[in-house]
Amino acid sequence: MPRACLNSWQTDGCDWSIRNLWRYSDWIERLVFVALALMFAYTVFVLIRFSRHHYLARLESHAFEADSWPAFEGGKRRLVADFSR
Repeated sequence: MPRACLNSWQTDGCDWSIRNLWRYSDWIERLVFVALALMFAYTVFVLIRFSRHHYLARLESHAFEADSWPAFEGGKRRLVADFSR
């Protein structure tokens, strides 16, 4: 049966699985593991949320460009006509 690794330089015969780390840790270390897992989950949530907002903003920007192009061309023609007078 693999035993817990007490030092980082004892790599022979050690099991570095999450189950084994959880089994041989005290309540403070377990609390740290839970806090790190919660922070990781929140980071993934924020990343997904940011990516979604970025994607929606890009879609809105492209839609705005497509809708405003004829108005931009008309305004440009009026401006050139005003300058030419």
